[in-house]
Amino acid sequence: MVEAAPSMAGRAATHPRCFRYDAAQGDIAVRVIVSCVLFAALAVGQNKKTVVGTWNGTLTVPGQKIPVVIHLRREKGGTLGATMDSRLQGVKGIAVTSAAFDADTRALSLELAPLRASYRGVLQDDGTIAGTWKQGGGQFPLNLKRGQGKLARPQQPRPPYPYKSEDVVFHHDDEGFLLAGTFTRPKDAAPHPAIILLSGSGPQDRNSSIAGHRPFHVIADALTRRGIAVLRVDDRGVGKSTGLFAGATTRDFATDARAAIHYLKTRADVDPKRIGLLGHSEGSTVAGIAAAGNRDVAFLVLLGGPGLSGRDVILKQRDLIAAKMGETAEMRAIHQRVQPLLYDIAESKMPVDDAMAKMSAVVARELADQTEAQRRALGYTDTMYAQITTVWFREFLRLDPRPYFQKVTCPVLVLNGEKDLQVDATQNTTALKAALIKNAKVTIDRRPNLNHLFQTCTTGSPTEYSQIEETFDPATLKAMGDWIQAHTAQPQPETK
Repeated sequence: MVEAAPSMAGRAATHPRCFRYDAAQGDIAVRVIVSCVLFAALAVGQNKKTVVGTWNGTLTVPGQKIPVVIHLRREKGGTLGATMDSRLQGVKGIAVTSAAFDADTRALSLELAPLRASYRGVLQDDGTIAGTWKQGGGQFPLNLKRGQGKLARPQQPRPPYPYKSEDVVFHHDDEGFLLAGTFTRPKDAAPHPAIILLSGSGPQDRNSSIAGHRPFHVIADALTRRGIAVLRVDDRGVGKSTGLFAGATTRDFATDARAAIHYLKTRADVDPKRIGLLGHSEGSTVAGIAAAGNRDVAFLVLLGGPGLSGRDVILKQRDLIAAKMGETAEMRAIHQRVQPLLYDIAESKMPVDDAMAKMSAVVARELADQTEAQRRALGYTDTMYAQITTVWFREFLRLDPRPYFQKVTCPVLVLNGEKDLQVDATQNTTALKAALIKNAKVTIDRRPNLNHLFQTCTTGSPTEYSQIEETFDPATLKAMGDWIQAHTAQPQPETK
């Protein structure tokens, strides 16, 4: 969800920052909560060896490797233009601020003023560029070689598929826009059990793409191969879906889930009595809201879902990630004191401008003994205040999922990774268990050594997401498929 990723990575547009975690952008569902570097693209001049084309490299910072791709093109007039892709964040087309290339020394220089970052590299005889990225007082190696490069993603499904895959579009009748996605089912057209995948925080495509992974595509492929139809959808305002994402809240996304249920009930190849919801991170809360008192929902699967209010989850999340990244006890104590005060303001109903002004005053008072540089290092800036006063974030802080889950009567599978730093497994499964206490059809399964994306991991930090080749733990995929099949099996007729 809020996002380090990413995503809960706040609903505001994700802005990579400078090697630090920004609690305001925390994304409980997997938008990346940990902030990271936004890199400049390279623009270079001519030399004996042309530099036009695509380059790739890995920026190495303490505890993290960040893959980047640089695209260099010839502009009219002979100059070079450039863009960069940051694979860790799924960001493409980042433009360079300024660049220079010295043909005599083969030295490449570029600046990115808004980030106070720079790059210096030298074109080598072997055709590579060896250089150094500078930012925030640190220097980090960044060497480039030609080509797109490739992230190893062995689980990524590739066609041809042994099942039917269909791009679909359907109406959201309540709000009048279109939702677009991909529907997969076994090749036979008999009515199948079906499940709708609901993404975590932040604008997500139908595959819930993050850090070079497509977890919803992997899940859909695995379940469809087991006879379960799957619908995965671009969020409103994302990809081929229309409508507006900005300004929408968690409760609004629950209406999108209900629209998807209504669509599946119109299909002859779906059994209308065996339609379930699978939510990841914030998507679990969306699933709970959509399923509360709703007999059209036959079962729920909650992946890394929160059981407490967004405020409680984010405060815990921020501290867990900061500790894992080596933030000092002093800085963590400051956040633990100041962050709740800012959230009190964000949760109020005062106008945004008033809320931002009050937050600034609170920070000035609480950090009076800190320098301006130290305040910025702590992340308390106007940008942060703006993010935590968005409509989505203000509601998310207040939203408690427990009253909704208390009204859920269908079978529920709760899955959490024990190394999840975004949605703490102990804190949230305990809360979900209490909320679902009257439901006798609940299975709670805390999976060892898995992070928020259900990857087998070392630390659980979001900085590992892009570096891990595994997209989704195979054993958890199997356990999930087994459970769904067991709870959607058609009752057998009695024999005489």
